[in-house]
Amino acid sequence: MGADDNCLSVCGRILLGVLNTIVMVIGFILLIVGILVFAYTPALDLLFASATSAFASASTGGSAAFGAENLVDLVKVAAYALIGFGVFFFLIGLLGLIGGCCKVKCALIVYVIMLLLLILAQIVALIILFSQRQVIDGSVKQPLVDMTNKYQKFDATNSETVTMNFLMYTLKCCGVDSYRDFTKVAVGGTWDSAATGTDLTTPVMCCVSPDSGNTACAQSPGYMDPSLNNAEKGCYTEVWSSVDTQQALIIGVWSAIIVLQAILVFFAVYIIYRMAKSEASVGV
Repeated sequence: MGADDNCLSVCGRILLGVLNTIVMVIGFILLIVGILVFAYTPALDLLFASATSAFASASTGGSAAFGAENLVDLVKVAAYALIGFGVFFFLIGLLGLIGGCCKVKCALIVYVIMLLLLILAQIVALIILFSQRQVIDGSVKQPLVDMTNKYQKFDATNSETVTMNFLMYTLKCCGVDSYRDFTKVAVGGTWDSAATGTDLTTPVMCCVSPDSGNTACAQSPGYMDPSLNNAEKGCYTEVWSSVDTQQALIIGVWSAIIVLQAILVFFAVYIIYRMAKSEASVGV
C-alpha cells in the first residue's frame, strides 16, 4: 500500500475500477448499436424482427409498411445520438478506470469535471422534464408537426408516414394535437384522404383497430366514436402522459444514478487529495 493509500482510498479505487468498467462496456455497446443502425448491417434484421412482426400483425389490413428498412429511416437520427453517447460514456469510463486504478491524477481531474457536468445536466433535465416542460415544448413538438404535414396514407413507405403510423398505433393517438392536424388544406400537407377510394376524415391508423380494408372508423360519423377512433387524442399529449405515468419510477431511478455518480465524484476527489498530500510530503 502506497503512502497515499488508506482503507478509504483503496475502496474508492476498487469502486471506480468496477463501475467505470461497466460504464465503458455500456458505452461500447451504445457505440456498436449506433454504428449498426447508421450502416444498416444485416444484424438489424434480427434486432428489429420482433417490432416488425408485432406492428405487421397489429394492423389488421396487413398493408401498413413497417419493415426493417423503414425502421432504419425511423431511427437514423437516433444513430447519431447512440454514437455520441457511446463515445462519451466510453471516454468517461476510461478516464475513471485509468485515474482510479493507475492513480493518474490528471485523468481523475478531467473525470471529476466531466462527471460534475453530467450530474448538473441530469438535474436540469429532470427539472425541465417534470416542472418546466414548456421550455422544450417547441423543439419537441415541431418535429411531430413536420412529420404530420408530410404524412401520406396508411401504406405509404416514406419515413414520416411510417413514424407517425408507429406512434399513432403504439400510443393510440391521432395527429399531434388531434385528427384536425391532418387537414388537406394545411400548408405543405400531403395526406391523401381519398387514397382508399373513400373520403376519410382521419387517417385509418387513427382507428382503434386500424384496417385498410375497413375504413368506416375513419369516416363520418364513425370517427367521432372514441371506441372506434382516437381522433381527439393527440400524440404529443399521449407521449407526455406515458412519461407522467412512470414519473415516480423515472425520478427514483434517475436520482439513484445521480447519487451513485456523486459517490464516484467523492472518491475521485478523495484519491486526488491523498495523492496531492503524498506528493507534498515527499517534497518536504
